[in-house]
Amino acid sequence: TGRTLYKTTDGGQSWISMQTFFALRAVYFVSADQGFAVGSNGRPTIWRSNDGGASWAPVFAGSGASTVYLMDIDFTPENPFVGYAVGGDQWTDENGLIVRTTDGGASWQEEQSGRPYLLRGVHFPAETTGYACGSAGTMLKTIREALPLPEPTIEIAEETVDFPGLRPGDSQSGTLRISPANAAGLRVTGIEFKEGDAADRGFELTSTSIELPADLAAGSELLAEVRFTASLEGSFSATLLITSNDEATPTREVALTATVEAETLPAIDIDTEPIAFDRIETGQSQEVILEVRAANEAGLSITSVQLDPQPGSGSPFAVTPDQTLPADLAGDDVLRLTISFSPTEADNYAAELVIVSNDALVPEQRITLNGEAFTTVAVAAGKSPAELRATLAPIPAAEHVDLRLHLPQAATIHSSIVNILGKTVARRRPDTLPPGEQRIAFDVVHLAPGVYFLRIEYRGENMMLPLAIRR
Repeated sequence: TGRTLYKTTDGGQSWISMQTFFALRAVYFVSADQGFAVGSNGRPTIWRSNDGGASWAPVFAGSGASTVYLMDIDFTPENPFVGYAVGGDQWTDENGLIVRTTDGGASWQEEQSGRPYLLRGVHFPAETTGYACGSAGTMLKTIREALPLPEPTIEIAEETVDFPGLRPGDSQSGTLRISPANAAGLRVTGIEFKEGDAADRGFELTSTSIELPADLAAGSELLAEVRFTASLEGSFSATLLITSNDEATPTREVALTATVEAETLPAIDIDTEPIAFDRIETGQSQEVILEVRAANEAGLSITSVQLDPQPGSGSPFAVTPDQTLPADLAGDDVLRLTISFSPTEADNYAAELVIVSNDALVPEQRITLNGEAFTTVAVAAGKSPAELRATLAPIPAAEHVDLRLHLPQAATIHSSIVNILGKTVARRRPDTLPPGEQRIAFDVVHLAPGVYFLRIEYRGENMMLPLAIRR
């Protein structure tokens, strides 16, 4: 059925199988590399090879029944870009078919044969004169006008090759695709950098898919690989010169550009403001969550997290990470540190949280921790801490109440209002007062009517004064 294509390179002494087709009827090579085969692949089909028959691709698939085949093919001797293929329905000997190319086989157009019979052969002894023969004694002749030969024209898919977003030490490759723009083919004679534009700027031509000079048939291409190696940050450029037998533009320029950004170094993202815990009573505990992230795409490695001074040395602070250290953070990863303040004695406390990482600029982050603790001492009704006298007026209060004190010596007074559940609902900043009669005003207009207590801390002791609010 004519399905297999064979090739000889020794004058017919031996043959090797090159390709198997659905149905093959004729083969014609216009050069050592470029050839055409005709037959059927369920429709009348023309295949083209640009590598001496090693591989084939369809360039024409006509219409009609599955029994319509192309039977023969020929190209004109003076102009190898003009060719003809003929065929028809080989089972009914009808439907004479002619297809023609004027661009070296890149495209084909159907023509009317003027006869209803299958055409089996075609030959053009000259570009202007051709013959076709077929069933039922059919013999056809055509006279055609000679067409001008196309001029070699270069086509480059990439006018600019860009290497963006690199870092020092990175290397990246780009590919140029060079091909003939028409059926005339193309001869590429050289690819080189404009003088002074190559190695000193990081660019190099690493390879070409075909050794130069390279003859390219229509439909084929030459691939050239260019590599850029980044050494310093900045913007870089070079020009690649491509020479060919394109008479209109024998030398084409391709711009090469590269952008090298500064290397991104690991950096920590953390709130370094001092952490101040609320003033709490001894025996109570308070926690704060501190989140640690990587500040950029370089990621971050947390080596250790510790306190200075260490827990167990009298410090009421402790820190617990939610991951095992060392911990590597990338993207949206978060390391959460739970910092607790659990005082056992009334005092003012301070410590530093020390976070060690691979942050390139600040490998050791220190965050100040502050906390204050007091101890509540039960005081009998009507009694005050030693030598302190305190009263409230007016009672009941409506919008404000005065705390009147008699201080035997200068002191810092901590005062707050708590509800009957012991929750603090109002607090003043510490008042440092001289000895003698003193007054501290409380605004209670924002508190709902009810029973409260005003708590006073004086020299480490506490007293509670009942406070009624009525409106």
